[in-house]
Amino acid sequence: MLLRFILGEAGSGKSYRIREEFLQNIEKRPILIVPEQITLLEQKRLVLEQAGRGLLGADVLSFRRLAHRILAEKGEKDLVVLDEVGKSMLLYRLVQELSPDLVYYGKSVHSQGFLQRLKTLFSELDQYGVTNQALMEAAENAKEGSSLQMKLSDLWKIRTRFEEAMLQHGEAAERLLDRLADAILQSERLAGVPIYVDDFYGFTPQQIRVLRQLMLRTEQLTIGITISQRAAEQAEWGQEEGEELFDVSRRTLHALYEEAKAYRVPVQKTFLAPRRQDGIAHTARQLFQVPPRPWKQGHSHVYLYAAPHRREEVRRVFTEILRLVRDEGYSYRQIGIALGDVAAYQELIRQYAEEFNMPVFMDETHAIKAHPFIRMILSLLQMIRSRCSYDTLFSFLKTGFTPFRREQLDTVDNLALARGWRGFERAREALLESTAGSPNEEAVKLYIQRLSEFWQGAESHKEAEAGWWCGHLQDFLVSTGAKILLEEQSRALEKEGFYVQASQNRQIYEAVCQVLGRIQEMMGDLPLDVDGFSGILTAGIGEIRLGMLPPTPDAITVGDMDLSLIHI
Repeated sequence: MLLRFILGEAGSGKSYRIREEFLQNIEKRPILIVPEQITLLEQKRLVLEQAGRGLLGADVLSFRRLAHRILAEKGEKDLVVLDEVGKSMLLYRLVQELSPDLVYYGKSVHSQGFLQRLKTLFSELDQYGVTNQALMEAAENAKEGSSLQMKLSDLWKIRTRFEEAMLQHGEAAERLLDRLADAILQSERLAGVPIYVDDFYGFTPQQIRVLRQLMLRTEQLTIGITISQRAAEQAEWGQEEGEELFDVSRRTLHALYEEAKAYRVPVQKTFLAPRRQDGIAHTARQLFQVPPRPWKQGHSHVYLYAAPHRREEVRRVFTEILRLVRDEGYSYRQIGIALGDVAAYQELIRQYAEEFNMPVFMDETHAIKAHPFIRMILSLLQMIRSRCSYDTLFSFLKTGFTPFRREQLDTVDNLALARGWRGFERAREALLESTAGSPNEEAVKLYIQRLSEFWQGAESHKEAEAGWWCGHLQDFLVSTGAKILLEEQSRALEKEGFYVQASQNRQIYEAVCQVLGRIQEMMGDLPLDVDGFSGILTAGIGEIRLGMLPPTPDAITVGDMDLSLIHI
């Protein structure tokens, strides 16, 4: 067993060295561990360097995929991992049941965003090894009657019930690494195999534990870390403070040194000197030096521009991109835009990309809760809950997923306001009356018939099982041709050049069906009224994120400075 560090600043060749060694040891079936989002990219790079010969049993995996691989080796091939959708729906149900017993959070459980913050907190507690016992002890040690004690006590109650429920429905993704760490020492796949780890910014305590087990089981564990030579020395000496730029890397390196020391694992380190000696490398090295040394060797390749507002800032960026493409011969795919605040800039970037006629790919996932198709489904359930109130009825009708024309809905809207009626029967009569003699009369009659069947079924099954609600809603979507309408809208959007929206439309129907399937699988026999079913469905849909593909291979990539890996 041997722990090796390949250290160096950005651009020093760490990744190149790791991949070179990986391919040299291909006969030993090595494993390269990288972040989840670049596993496919790394596989592609290695295969190309192999001149198409393949990886011959070697693997490129994330920590999570490694967990599945090793646990499958133990015979746990059917391990069910509860994803974010499943956890949100389960937490929603448990929080609603526990709300009368919660002292501090009792009134907060219905507030927007509470469920997301709670799920994130539980995920972080898992990743950093905080147990329920530790929560309970912290609550007991807190000042009697204090807000802190009430918070910790409520969190302990919710998390205890959540973990009990998890035993019935599957394993949380955050617990997978604990299972992996326990299984590593018995794995035949890892025995005597060189393991390489690269492209990580830092490691959680769970990942540190996995790395510790790997260094004990494998022939050699090689880890690439981006760090300066001075910060690397500070990590080895155990200094608590060091260079701010490499603070996370220094702490990570020090933690790994301590693990190796505790288990008497020999350590070998290689520091690669910076290959770049241009202005960019100089700026990185001098960023936190006081005073910084100026660059005196010609072009620095670092340009600062002070803009009076964001619009001018973005306009200047696109003006520079135009110059690079037109005068310097760059292609769009060789250019990336890294943002510190994506939400503040993305709309401006889209506007200027259209104005400059440049293809742009926003490296982000899209929530679907605000999509008209989702609003149609949730408004339909709210309409039943409110006994067809004015607001819920027209929120449903005006989503664009009904056969009514705008002028017909305006007529019914005016009638409803003038006469003050409510209720499904009065609405049905007015809708039929407004379309009498029009070209879409037959389509409206058929649609209202399907809507009446859904309404009557919901009225006669007020406390039905969750599985029944899922089937009933899915039958309505199928009978009204929702999937066909989404595909027609996608084709129309593509003709107008709205490729991202078209891609969303094509994915959203299957996403909703997956959420309904997950509800049936997890709590199909649970009795629910329409309010309870709507809440669970909303919690599940709120976790769905749709990924998008670039509209063209030659596009400018725009991403988050901290989260996106922009490869150009």
